[in-house]
Amino acid sequence: MSDLTLTEIWPFSSPLKEHYGYQFLYFFGEEMVYFPQENEIYAPKNKTLSFRTYMNAFPIKKWKDHTNVKDFFIRCNYKGGGGNLLIFGETKQKRILLDTFQLPESDEEISVTHKISDIYNKDILMLSCEILCREDSYIKNVSYFTSENKLRSLNTGIVITTYNRQADLINAIESILPAIRDSQSKLFIINNGNEITIPFESDKIHIIDNLNLGGSGGFARGLYELIHEKNQFTHALFMDDDAYSHPSSLKKSMTFLEYCADDNASIAGAMLYSGTPYLQYELGATNTLYGIKSINQNHDMGYFENTIKNELSDSPIFGPWWYFIFPIKKHIVPPFPFFVRGDDVAFSLQNDFNIITLSSVSAWQPSFEYKISAPTEYLANRSFLMLPILDEGKHWDCKKVIAGFSQHIRREIDGYRYPIAEAMLAALEDIMIGNSFWSDERNTLARLARLKQMEKQNSEISQLHRASPTDHNQIGRKCGRVWYKLQLTLPLFARLKFRTPGISYNMWPQPIEAAARKGMIYVSQADGYEIACRFNSKWANDLLKREKILRGLYEKKFSEMRTYYKNNFHSLQSWETWNTKFLQGDK
Repeated sequence: MSDLTLTEIWPFSSPLKEHYGYQFLYFFGEEMVYFPQENEIYAPKNKTLSFRTYMNAFPIKKWKDHTNVKDFFIRCNYKGGGGNLLIFGETKQKRILLDTFQLPESDEEISVTHKISDIYNKDILMLSCEILCREDSYIKNVSYFTSENKLRSLNTGIVITTYNRQADLINAIESILPAIRDSQSKLFIINNGNEITIPFESDKIHIIDNLNLGGSGGFARGLYELIHEKNQFTHALFMDDDAYSHPSSLKKSMTFLEYCADDNASIAGAMLYSGTPYLQYELGATNTLYGIKSINQNHDMGYFENTIKNELSDSPIFGPWWYFIFPIKKHIVPPFPFFVRGDDVAFSLQNDFNIITLSSVSAWQPSFEYKISAPTEYLANRSFLMLPILDEGKHWDCKKVIAGFSQHIRREIDGYRYPIAEAMLAALEDIMIGNSFWSDERNTLARLARLKQMEKQNSEISQLHRASPTDHNQIGRKCGRVWYKLQLTLPLFARLKFRTPGISYNMWPQPIEAAARKGMIYVSQADGYEIACRFNSKWANDLLKREKILRGLYEKKFSEMRTYYKNNFHSLQSWETWNTKFLQGDK
């Protein structure tokens, strides 16, 4: 039999030890005790141990829809008084008891396997199980198996791009190292920064020094190395250096792809916040009028209904590079050479992967919200404006994109976030320049420097009251949100009279609330990071005038730009061009 997925008793490797206190992501039950040395759970007499959790529910509908597997077995490893193991089918609205069988008493560790019946109910999305303990028991794990043969074997190369974040990098490596050691996988660390040393001795870890070509350049170099290895890899996994993942994510991903009927299938992992490991940043993203929109953002995965919502959601349009495993096709298109934000979107669209999400396949990463600034928003918006050009209208329409862009920039202006509005206009200006801009990466560096200086010179944060970071703990944030809602019940003149800055616990611009204020403070729910802004009528009017002029130029030049980019970017994005960059950058 082939092991499909190992139930995660508990996070056993660093940095997942940080998850202590969040056992509800893995299991729950009254008076349960976890023993880390033995990696087992003590379940007292007459108590129920449940694996109806984000990490341990089994996405059976995805397996039935995408693989050749027709039979499923469940296996429990334990010792002690035994009990009854109950298998449930999870639907959109209820649980269905599918099967139950007895676990016999045993003083030694034993393994009991049972074939799961009634799995073809079309409404069943996931499987979950519970153990009703007759006597004290020690549960080692619960696994799902099949007797079907695999359709293919995987040889996966893992690529992590890093730039001067050695501590984060070590955490990322350590989190997936057990999975690497137990498979044919190899890890390629693309070092864009200073010299690094890692405390791991393994012939499966390779460090490759690279010129700082950004995230796209690092991942392109890693993919290039995988393609040109003598024993060619079948799949690649891209991971950020400040992300960490469960070892089981790699195992579950690879096993699923080994059985998957479509050889173009890929797995995109969800992102959860490392600071609050139960909070999902997003399952992925889909396209909107302008840019992309997160799927199931800020969902608390401690509530099982949110795991069900993930299963019911549409697939994302791209694989995010905090965790994305994909097939290395014969004519794979390398990453776009000029993005620093949005590289993963263009890469997925240009290679047309069949992207699938699996429950619990995820990575934990710091919130992106603390990275919000004029330079980063310039890079993000430049990529979003380029996507409809490179995508040739498959997912975005030119007029709808520029209309969405205009709506977005006006919300930023009305929300007093002028530096971000400046960055968006700069992105629009640079895209319309053409080859003279893209042919020299120093143009981007110069633009980023000017935006950073502009943001610094025009910062008025110090003139606004700002809550201290300690005010934004979990209780403080809840109280702040209650006070914020109470303020909204006051009439407009009352809020203007007090002249207190508005507080938004959403990092999107809030133009309606800003209209009643002289200033706004935007607070991240994930980590308490703040952006403070002040009203400036002259700056706002100037931005609105420029936006109107640039929008007209973009619409007028769009067909010309699409023709230009189609004729010129193949060479700029080719492996030959990338190889020249790599050779120049070898240290």
